[in-house]
Amino acid sequence: MDFPDFCFNRSRCFFQVRIYFNSLLQINLFFSAFFITYLISPKICHRFVGFLEEEAVITYTRCIEDLDAGYLPVWAKTPAPQIAKNYWKLPDDAMMKDVLLVVRADEATHRQYVKKINDFSDVILLFGI
Repeated sequence: MDFPDFCFNRSRCFFQVRIYFNSLLQINLFFSAFFITYLISPKICHRFVGFLEEEAVITYTRCIEDLDAGYLPVWAKTPAPQIAKNYWKLPDDAMMKDVLLVVRADEATHRQYVKKINDFSDVILLFGI
């Protein structure tokens, strides 16, 4: 190994470590801010999670529409992963579209659940449940 290759690999290694620590810092900052916000107002955090769930449903819907329109030909021919078949009890001949459909339904259920929690969060805080 000559010197320039070593320098390149070393700088690449430092770059990867820097990305890792920046990501770790961002995750910790988000967790801390979310935790403090939850202590101040759980309703705000429940609303935020509800928005995330809503965006997930929209994203999966768009993905399914693109799959049906033929924009994702590789996914149209891809069978469902075995872990997805096991988790959602899909048939053996399930395809990726089937996975997207059940994941979207799961996210929609989470969205409704979070909305209900948000509706009752004042009652939960009042009675300490």
